[in-house]
Amino acid sequence: MNAWQIVGGVVSILGTILMFYGSYQQTQGDKEFQDTVENYVEKQQAEDSPELVALAVEKRNADYLLTVQNIGRKPATQVRVIFSTESKPTAFSGNLISGAQKIPHNTRYTFPLNLFTGINRIMNLPNSVEGYKEELETSLQKFNTGEMAFIPRFYLEYHYGEKLITSPMYYLVLEKQRGLLRFGKEDSNVRQ
Repeated sequence: MNAWQIVGGVVSILGTILMFYGSYQQTQGDKEFQDTVENYVEKQQAEDSPELVALAVEKRNADYLLTVQNIGRKPATQVRVIFSTESKPTAFSGNLISGAQKIPHNTRYTFPLNLFTGINRIMNLPNSVEGYKEELETSLQKFNTGEMAFIPRFYLEYHYGEKLITSPMYYLVLEKQRGLLRFGKEDSNVRQ
């Protein structure tokens, strides 16, 4: 083997190493570009999606009305008010669910909350859980005499295309004599 063959072999090995390094650099650049594009698309989709917020709750006749607004850029579809099992008493989770087919962007919509429909249904139907109905009856009596406040918790569930979106959890504090004491939004997004 002569010197030229050795030099050629070394140059070939260095060329291969440089080729792999260049390929690695290009892959890193492509990955960074792909991440940038994905982040842009996700950000754009988040900005374009609907966002429903609960604005107010007011008593009208025997029911409470919830006013929501779509502050997002796109319409929300298949909108429902869902009561959580974290409500006190938990019977609120059996309420009739209010809904709307579509809430366009920048539009306010009012839902009847049907607050006591779940409790009324439970009290009128047989219950297989021993003691539950009696405990609910005791809670109702305490509520009616002013010894206890009820705290229904709810969130909004809606669609944007095929994507299901849920709002933060909201709550009401109700007393029989004074009615609605407080309406607020909880900090956590925990669903049950």
